[in-house]
Amino acid sequence: MKNYTNYAHYACLHARNLPEKICLIERTPATGERRTFTWSAFNEAINRVANYLSKELDVKSGDYVMHLQNNSLEWLVSYYAIIKLGAVVVPLNFRFVGIDIKYAADVCDPKVFIFGSEFLPVVESVRAELPTVKSYICVGDKIGADMIDFTVLKEYADTAEALVEVESDANLAMMFTSGTTGKPKPVLHTHFSINSTAIGNGMTYFVGKNDNYLLFLPLYHSGTMFLWAPFYATGATGTILRDLKDPKWIIEAIAEEKATDVLFVVPIAIAILNAIAKGDIKLEDYDLSSWKYMEIGAQPVPFDVMKRLVDTLPCQVSNIYGITEGGGGGTFNLYPDEVLERPGSIGKPTFGVEARLVDFEGKEVAPEAV
Repeated sequence: MKNYTNYAHYACLHARNLPEKICLIERTPATGERRTFTWSAFNEAINRVANYLSKELDVKSGDYVMHLQNNSLEWLVSYYAIIKLGAVVVPLNFRFVGIDIKYAADVCDPKVFIFGSEFLPVVESVRAELPTVKSYICVGDKIGADMIDFTVLKEYADTAEALVEVESDANLAMMFTSGTTGKPKPVLHTHFSINSTAIGNGMTYFVGKNDNYLLFLPLYHSGTMFLWAPFYATGATGTILRDLKDPKWIIEAIAEEKATDVLFVVPIAIAILNAIAKGDIKLEDYDLSSWKYMEIGAQPVPFDVMKRLVDTLPCQVSNIYGITEGGGGGTFNLYPDEVLERPGSIGKPTFGVEARLVDFEGKEVAPEAV
């Protein structure tokens, strides 16, 4: 294994050096189900899927593979299997309707489409309009006609290392922006840019291999995936929370899995704060000593919400700003010692990020200029 440019190489590295360490935990609070992967088992699962894609479906470096799933272990296995081959993963918003899926497919000309069975109706509705898709792979209990059951990939016999050498500027992912002001815009990220994001966010928040990142926001979103990146790169742990019906489940997951870091958005923060205020969540009932950081972003955060978070939570609170094009969550950071002193500020650039303020003509402006 000589290649260290492919971002998927971290899974290979940790499988060799930290084989029995838990890398992923998946919790489904509504049913009480809990699944885990060690780094060794995770890398083996990635290789099974990658080898099937390569040897049975002829997926190769530079091909595009669309990916539409809710958060799960399978989400991450299929994501890393695609990029391990040097192919380009196209993670789609789970709220996409048929016209959005067609739009994404028209942009990237995918060869394969991997999706969760809960999305079968919307995929079927637009299937005839996706001429470049040669194979459909369905994850779940209900499999469409002429589609491949993801279980076949999970049980594929070939576990040989599938890592493909790529150039650092090779495309890794085509991500789509939220589309709040128009159609979602495609953004290409390379193996270099995602690796740089992992390093930058890791250095900014001091991520180490004993940390544990709680993942409950959608993985297709740049903020979630890019803040997970340093935990993946350092051989840490990720805990996937599959259900958000009760805000208490977030606090329970932090306590029971010893999570150290989590990303909030404003609606989640308000739901947790209100549950604490009403007594539905009693923080003193949980061991939250592992919890180091809570980042909040993805939208402007009202000052009163920020103050309540700082006053209430037993961890450090920071406000982050990021864009899909610029490295997702954590392009800029308003650190814990400044969140109440500098309301409205987007903070300082993440480690490794250079930034400047310019006018409409691209000329740099002086401090405090309007």
